[in-house]
Amino acid sequence: MTALMGPSGSGKTTLLDVLAGRKTVGATTGRVLFGGEAPTRAFLRRFTGYVEQHDTLLPNLTVRELLVYQASMKRPVSEPWEAKLGAVALLLSRLGLGGAQDTVVGTALRRGISGGEARRANIGVALITEPKVLFLDEPTSGLDSFSADEVVQLLAGLAARGGVTVCATIHSPTAFAFGHFDRVLMLHGGRTVYSGPPGSMIGYFEGVRPLPAAAPRPARPGPSRVPRPPPPARGPPGPHRGPPSGPRAQLPVPLPEQRAHESDVEYVVRATTAGRGPGGEGQRPDFARLWLESGRAACARAAAGGPGAAPSAAATVSGVLRGDPRRGSALAVPPWRGWANFFVHRSLKEYASPGWLLPRVADKLFLALLSSLLFLGQGSGAGQKAAVTQAAVLFLWTVFPAFGAAAYLPSLVLDRPLFYRERADGVFSSGQYLACKLTEEAVVSLPVSLAVCALYFYVIDLRGSFAAFWATYFLVLSCSVHLAYLTAAAAPTMEAANALFPTLVTVNLYFGGFMIPFGEMPAWLRWIQWLCFLRYGFVAQMLNQFGGAGGGAEVFDGPGGAATALEFYDMAGASLAGNLAALAAWAAAFAAGAGLALSHVRHQRR
Repeated sequence: MTALMGPSGSGKTTLLDVLAGRKTVGATTGRVLFGGEAPTRAFLRRFTGYVEQHDTLLPNLTVRELLVYQASMKRPVSEPWEAKLGAVALLLSRLGLGGAQDTVVGTALRRGISGGEARRANIGVALITEPKVLFLDEPTSGLDSFSADEVVQLLAGLAARGGVTVCATIHSPTAFAFGHFDRVLMLHGGRTVYSGPPGSMIGYFEGVRPLPAAAPRPARPGPSRVPRPPPPARGPPGPHRGPPSGPRAQLPVPLPEQRAHESDVEYVVRATTAGRGPGGEGQRPDFARLWLESGRAACARAAAGGPGAAPSAAATVSGVLRGDPRRGSALAVPPWRGWANFFVHRSLKEYASPGWLLPRVADKLFLALLSSLLFLGQGSGAGQKAAVTQAAVLFLWTVFPAFGAAAYLPSLVLDRPLFYRERADGVFSSGQYLACKLTEEAVVSLPVSLAVCALYFYVIDLRGSFAAFWATYFLVLSCSVHLAYLTAAAAPTMEAANALFPTLVTVNLYFGGFMIPFGEMPAWLRWIQWLCFLRYGFVAQMLNQFGGAGGGAEVFDGPGGAATALEFYDMAGASLAGNLAALAAWAAAFAAGAGLALSHVRHQRR
């Protein structure tokens, strides 16, 4: 049990990220050794656990369902299902979550488990793989003192019973919590100021000696300087410290007095941090340099990397991986198994959630019903007026799914912290995660699109093939959903995604071919139409409606004589199959772009 301590900004989380192999920015030098060996990526993913400061859990699952899902995604495929369930039951018992195992995690809008239970569930997500090392970033943050003590006591029990090495950053622990740690690593400004047992920390700082003064440099000629007065004498001793004497009195800048009701941890953090403000560095000893030159630091370095310091081969990285059948794979389970687990444990829960399902169904059903009643039976009329109405009906039906796809943006933006954790844990690759999400969407889109297209097509009495009408709508919907995912993956925030996506759809609207026929667009802007997927959807619907027998009758009168509807909108000679193929290509391109954005655009900078 190691407590990683220090003031805010001292580098605690940065060091934790480096140790866990999760640092994504900056340059790292030096060595990180586990059991005397450099860790591989597979070792870090399978045999280390990382608990984020903020809980990243699935709100629709119960605590037990959450751990079962994690077990199915992280534990070996060869392990029997009964063994996985047994590991979950044991973990629920050890975490003290037996009473909350059937309670949903919940959100701010849906009541679920308490903050302390959520923190323990988050620890359980990391422990399901039975890691050798468990890293925790502020595991007691936001908890009351009782819940914080419970969490630390739980970690101490894991270290004692399960042989788990625990390294946790922690702020202002209670005396009870601090007493469970075996070692303290205190940082200041990214450098170590103390490393050793908690009980020796006060004694070390009281007994630290000043470094030998460097030889004075020869004076340079120049104007004389007035010598600085000596530092002021320290005030009267505090209630817990006697007057300075012995080694402590020899410090060039004495330590401050310990205040009443101030714990040893709070006192040491304050003593090593005092004077760090502007112009205050000269008032504080360089504790990092004092530590570096101390005998304790030399012993610590020798223990970490000296001869004979590494434990037995069974506890080394290579020894641990040797018994892991997945050692050659980047993911914990094969992609097909990961997709099946995702669908069973997550997608089915989403389908049963009104908050997830209604935004994907309600708007389509409502608009289909409203449009059907408004344009009842007008799809088979003849003449110019009927043709204009039918073109408007088809254009609206093409545009509806594009604007409605804004409802899909939160699915990726709000899940981003969870995705980052699962990717770092080796649960998913970026492409596999995206494939699972898009498949989840398609399972709903298929039946919904069939239902609303049938209502729209037959009630309005449109001409042409229903199969082509539905295929065009489904491909436009797929393009819209994939574009929404691309926008969500590339945009840094939900606000940015909400601003960017409607802008892209509106550009498609301008160049769709209904408001301005293609031939009447300014020549220098006409090329943009080929980049707009709604153009291909509208052309395909028009070809299906007016391209058959009697559908292309000359209904428009103009200066050049009578023209068919397709000629009027500059669509004559276009291919229905070609436009459907173009829609499929754009859907694939948007999906590929979303995958690249998930892989290479990092909104979480660690």
